[in-house]
Amino acid sequence: MKKLFKSSAALALSVVLTMSSMSVMAAGEVSKFFVDVNEGSYPWAVSYVDYLASNGIASGVGDNKFAPDADIERGDFIVFLNKVFSFPDSDGFIFEFKDVASASYYHDAIIDAKGAGVISEVGMFYPETAIKRIDAFTMLYRALAQGNYVKNNGTTDISMYSDAASVKNIEQQIAAGTLTKMGIVQGSDSKLNPDSTMTRAEMAVIITKAAQLVEAAKEEAAKPVEKTEEEIKAEEEKKQQEEEKIKAEESRDYDGESVFEPITVKSGGKVSITDCSVSVKDKDAVSSLNGSSVEIDNSKVEAVSGTVVNADNGDVIINSSTVKGQDGYAVSLNNDSNAEISDSKLSTKGIRNTVNAKNSSLTITDSELTADKEHSVFSLADSVKLELTDSSVKADCASAAGAYEGIVSAISDPTKDEKITIDFENVNLENKRGALLYARESDIEINFKGENTIKAAKLIYSPYIVRNPQKKGSNITINTEKNQVFENMSIEVDNMTSVKLNLASGCIYSGSINTSSASKDVDISIDREALVTLLGDMYVDSFIDNDYDFNNINDNGCNIYYNVSNPDNDYLMGREYELPYGGSLIPTDY
Repeated sequence: MKKLFKSSAALALSVVLTMSSMSVMAAGEVSKFFVDVNEGSYPWAVSYVDYLASNGIASGVGDNKFAPDADIERGDFIVFLNKVFSFPDSDGFIFEFKDVASASYYHDAIIDAKGAGVISEVGMFYPETAIKRIDAFTMLYRALAQGNYVKNNGTTDISMYSDAASVKNIEQQIAAGTLTKMGIVQGSDSKLNPDSTMTRAEMAVIITKAAQLVEAAKEEAAKPVEKTEEEIKAEEEKKQQEEEKIKAEESRDYDGESVFEPITVKSGGKVSITDCSVSVKDKDAVSSLNGSSVEIDNSKVEAVSGTVVNADNGDVIINSSTVKGQDGYAVSLNNDSNAEISDSKLSTKGIRNTVNAKNSSLTITDSELTADKEHSVFSLADSVKLELTDSSVKADCASAAGAYEGIVSAISDPTKDEKITIDFENVNLENKRGALLYARESDIEINFKGENTIKAAKLIYSPYIVRNPQKKGSNITINTEKNQVFENMSIEVDNMTSVKLNLASGCIYSGSINTSSASKDVDISIDREALVTLLGDMYVDSFIDNDYDFNNINDNGCNIYYNVSNPDNDYLMGREYELPYGGSLIPTDY
């Protein structure tokens, strides 16, 4: 039986580590559990007996009695000993005794004690015979020694007892001497009485002292070890030396080589791949892991059924190189990874998107990125920083019922509060059949800077999916610098998604915005010098137009419905206005 004791380490140490051990109980104190242990009957045993009872180590004999003056039998002593030390399970076939029935309550404890080396008898154990004091001392000593509780207390000195000469066996001398030194055994009237039988009261004393010693030792061992500044510094230096050694062993320069096996750096090392051809099947071609870094320059790297360049808490630099994936990502970033890509070509064929990034950052300049049909170029999740400059990005994926992709697909964990930030500057973005952005459960900010060329059927697509509706929804913000052009596009979102579209001076947007009125949280801000051409009715929560005559709205007879309850719209005074080309700006109450 495994037992967790409840007394404090301080109490245990005070009890078992001194010769005086626990003081005799004061007159008048009685057992809380047994009527036959009190000031007139074994008063010195009260606290020990109650300890065994309260901790489930030993019980009475019935009628609320402990029978302190009765002899303790050998089988019972081993049962109590096992409850203190929890001997490992042993094989009953190997350690069986003829007189220990398999159905007896003491069978398992005796077999386990034999297997632990606490019992030395062979063949017969005599479990129902009263145990001699010296045998009890010897078995208890063995249990303490096996558990490494004796420490430096081992001794054969029993000269303090007048009958010491009667103990001839050396192991028995060690047992009696050691237990005496540890304060577990004291004798009676300067005698050890080794061949006398042990009473249940005497058993309670030595078993309790042993249990408290074991408990105190375990609590002490559980305490954190306090180290000196010198020890801490030495450990840190050793760790640093080991890390530097591993880094040095992993670090390598590949130059002008043809490589057909995976290149992996995983312990902070650095690898450079220059003027190389790397081609790997069924595994990731190049991996940067656990604080490592990889630099690829003027090389061709390919993988089939594996990621071409994989970073997991690693750094990657790709310059003037071609990265091709077949049924695997061209680049995959996870767990605070960073990638810098310049003057390179990234592409994929098959079942994966071109770039996969989660909780990472990515900077791309002067590069070309393409995805296979019906796949996104970028698959982003949770917290991502993407900066794309002077580059070309091309996808060929539909964005409609049953086809959920875009140039950028952002699908995050709805339980996390993370943000995806994307900067497009002087970028050619093309997905004629689908969306620039497909989003689910993501907080996204896209900033258009410089001179971008955007060819897409939808600017934003975040639809309601019957079999898998959003839990939190997406929060999408589109910010623009001057002269951005979004022609013949739509913004289609569900009731869980919010959109903020900010059109700066010179920007042109033509298409539809929330025509289905599914979302009640679409905001649009239009600079006086911007132009919006509508191809369908528009439903918005906040409508800010810096041209109070609405001459920057080419409505084509379509209506704009604004939320009259939103304070942003107070300047409209809750009125309906005619738009320049037959449509109206109409207040409505969301």
